[in-house]
Amino acid sequence: MKLPTTLILSSLALALLVLFVASCDERNEADLAPEIYKLIATIDPEGDALHADAAGNYLAVAGASSGVKVYNAADPRNLEELFSYVPPLPYYTVSCILDPINHLVALAQNPSGPNLHKIFNFENGAALGVMRFTGIPIKLQMRSRADSIVIWGTDPTDGFIADLWCKASETEWTPGCPSVWFWFGGVGQRGFDVNENHAAIATNQYRVKIHDVANNLEVSATGTPGDPQDCAWFGNYIVVADNFYLTILDATTAASPTAVSSIIIPGADRLNRVLMDGNHAVLLDDSDGIYVVSLSDTQHPVLQQTISLPEPASISISNGNLFVADQQLGVLVYKR
Repeated sequence: MKLPTTLILSSLALALLVLFVASCDERNEADLAPEIYKLIATIDPEGDALHADAAGNYLAVAGASSGVKVYNAADPRNLEELFSYVPPLPYYTVSCILDPINHLVALAQNPSGPNLHKIFNFENGAALGVMRFTGIPIKLQMRSRADSIVIWGTDPTDGFIADLWCKASETEWTPGCPSVWFWFGGVGQRGFDVNENHAAIATNQYRVKIHDVANNLEVSATGTPGDPQDCAWFGNYIVVADNFYLTILDATTAASPTAVSSIIIPGADRLNRVLMDGNHAVLLDDSDGIYVVSLSDTQHPVLQQTISLPEPASISISNGNLFVADQQLGVLVYKR
């Protein structure tokens, strides 16, 4: 039976309409940014989560009056507590950092004073000694080797400093051997990151300074459009948490870095921490949450994910897991 011409044309028009709508939906779906990190676990530190540091399969959490706890975090959904230290009143723990090679944890306490910033072996609970910081560190970074550790820090009292510890025996560690204790820049040093040869330091002078850590020399100081709060090395680039900007500097020549790009992060109030995870910059805004930016093209950074949080305090990344300490929610674990 031959179908009427009008019926054929109507059927054809309907088919074309369906294809058009479907193609529009596909384009819309492709425009959606992929979710880089997904929440997989929440940890209750039994106190305000002020700081979290992950290294290897370990996680340390500074929980204010509840002190510091160290966990085996090989499976972040099923943590095993390995160590706990609760400071005597009126002191409370504000930050911590891990050495996964020698099983050490260093912690900073407030109110500040002598002999407060302690180092423990979290495997056997033994106290090693104290870090030689006179103020409360703004940020800590540790470089671990089998026979030594270097703890870098920005201290509001002393500036950018470092403390070296050497392993004297299986159970004893000796500070300053040889000493790399130094003072640099005084007040105004904020977040920083150290690679093999240089430290990139955010300062309150609207500049990022590069410091030769072997020779204890300032190499350069470069202005940024925002108010730099923290830095992270990305190859020869320096990624700057620049208040409400993300700024990228090319530091291939450390003595004369050049600006590559700078973008405003929509909704950001104060970006004060940045970490690199592959090609992604993970930025902490202590007012509203986490921003994840792709740096696959350093000249054209792209915001890919925003994670809203009530009171985020710190971020750490290890084994594809992002750990976020939030003073209201505890420690949140996100999987990449």
